Amino acid sequence: MLTRWISARQARLNLDRAAAARFRTAPLTWGGEDTAGERSVDLVLGADLTYNREAWPALVKTLRALRAPALLSASERRPHELSELEAYLREAGFALAVLDSPIEHGYARDRVRLLRVSARVPA
Repeated sequence: MLTRWISARQARLNLDRAAAARFRTAPLTWGGEDTAGERSVDLVLGADLTYNREAWPALVKTLRALRAPALLSASERRPHELSELEAYLREAGFALAVLDSPIEHGYARDRVRLLRVSARVPA
């Protein structure tokens, strides 16, 4: 699956002019053999990509290849889904912090969490 992380247009709408000029997007083959290629990535942003457990291995492979911290938005659609995702990511060698949703009301407040994911630092 070919995905554009964040469009250049969205960057222009959400960043100041100087930051938007430095912002770059690139196609990404999620879970592919050459996920990172030669590019350097500062931050991976992801939303609505954790609901399918069968995709978790591709997510881990992609995060490992990109070697960048990630901020993932995940929602609990099934019982224990988020705790199982957290355990899966930790077992895959990632450190993570679970943050409450910044949304104040409704589904996103109660069911959405932000996962700050980074490579585990060896002891």
